[in-house]
Amino acid sequence: MGIVANKPDPSRFNRHLPLPFELRLKDFEMAMQDVYDFFFDVNRALV
Repeated sequence: MGIVANKPDPSRFNRHLPLPFELRLKDFEMAMQDVYDFFFDVNRALV
């Protein structure tokens, strides 16, 4: 079994939350994807 890369589920974000500084939910999704990609790369290197 290989390592599986994760992806954030946009349906799980709270769409009713007011976001400051003109942020969008897509910004949070992209940030989460960056973290997932980083840990995927670290795990793949350790294997």
